[in-house]
Amino acid sequence: MLRTTTLRKVLLISLLVLWSTSQAGIVSAGIVATDTISFTRITTGAIVNDATASSSGACWGDYDDDGYLDLFVANWRGENNFLYHNNGDGGFTKVTTGAIVNDHGWSWGCTWGDYDNDGFLDLFVSNDGGGNFLYHNEGGTTFTRVSTGPIAEDGGNCYGAAWVDYDDDGWLDLFVARHTNADNLLYHNLGNGTFERVTEGDIVHDGGYSVSASPGDYDDDGCVDLFVGNVNDQDNLLYHNNCDGTFTKITVSPIATDGGSSATSNWVDYDNDQDLDLFVGNIDFQDSFLYRNNGSTGFTRVLTGAIVTDGNVHDSAWADLDNDGDTDPYMGPVEGNHRLYRNNGGGIFVPVSGVPVVEDSSSQIGIWGDYDNDGDLDLFVTSNELGRNSLYRNETVGSHWINVRLVGTASNWSAIGARVTVVTTINGVLVRQIREVSGSTGGFGQDSLNAEFGLGDAVRAGADRLAR
Repeated sequence: MLRTTTLRKVLLISLLVLWSTSQAGIVSAGIVATDTISFTRITTGAIVNDATASSSGACWGDYDDDGYLDLFVANWRGENNFLYHNNGDGGFTKVTTGAIVNDHGWSWGCTWGDYDNDGFLDLFVSNDGGGNFLYHNEGGTTFTRVSTGPIAEDGGNCYGAAWVDYDDDGWLDLFVARHTNADNLLYHNLGNGTFERVTEGDIVHDGGYSVSASPGDYDDDGCVDLFVGNVNDQDNLLYHNNCDGTFTKITVSPIATDGGSSATSNWVDYDNDQDLDLFVGNIDFQDSFLYRNNGSTGFTRVLTGAIVTDGNVHDSAWADLDNDGDTDPYMGPVEGNHRLYRNNGGGIFVPVSGVPVVEDSSSQIGIWGDYDNDGDLDLFVTSNELGRNSLYRNETVGSHWINVRLVGTASNWSAIGARVTVVTTINGVLVRQIREVSGSTGGFGQDSLNAEFGLGDAVRAGADRLAR
């Protein structure tokens, strides 16, 4: 496994793309062959046929550490939530015992993270009233619901959430976005299995109709910053991490002054210039926001192109769906069919048609993860209509790939906040791609915690790992 050491130490790993392992860690790699995007909708199994599923958030996470991604699905309307164990053969088994699938709640979001660094992923689930859920993983087999401490005792209308080690002490902290004009929540991990609620700073006193929480190191200083999306035409919130355990609220950036009804957000380097750009999806039939990171000069809002003018988006998730070296977005609109856009480079995005993903509707939250370990990223989409959750297996072939799993030693075990940079030559052009392991996707869900890269026609890559 790739093991982190200390903050910002750089390790260069030379990888032959067709290798399956590396001395530095678990590195899955391969070639998968045409350029045609193809998905198959899975129609069998409880994962897509649970009649009581009326779902919101979902998150991929290998909770039993067997090398295959399992799936948690947050159910609302006071129903039980769902946990599906990956059998490693393309199928899943529904878990039916334990509090994690028998606690009734109006659950919206979820995020996996090993908050006590014992080597197994724990789970936080946000609820719209009635208190949130925190589950401790007991060795990859069962979960115990934590019943004491501020995370378990605080209530409110909680939506998006994210694990993040904001003070870089090696322990995962937790941010929770609260709706209905309530202050947001930040919990500091004390390193002994307990948390304290942070009560000072703008980050916990700004209030608002907050729904999404997206951490990302946008200025590449080694400290994870935070974007919070607000609805009801309130200004969004951007907090710069001061690298001393505190945050400064940014007030002069267009990110913080454009307003909007922003239901989803993603930090992503869509132009491969090694800094994180920001996508923000708006509801209420508003255009989306795409902010290009200009480095030391701030952000520029992109005003043209289908991914911003199509608008009315309540969910988004980015991944290199065709393994060509450019990151592509999925979007869940408020009305109509799901959307996929192919990133053709140069800031050009082309809508994808003719695949099951975009022929279906009733979307809530979409998350990417390679559940069958074949090198291309598959998509799970929840629905708030009973029994209509969807799993799409990616059948796209034509490009090389490399998927890296990070495990922290001096940092948090989940490696949330770590950044990996892969350098290679694709179609004769030198390309540097970055991925940050994140505790949140879009705001309500979570992609795989692996760092996954498409490499096009490359046969060798170098990986700069910036450990956090």
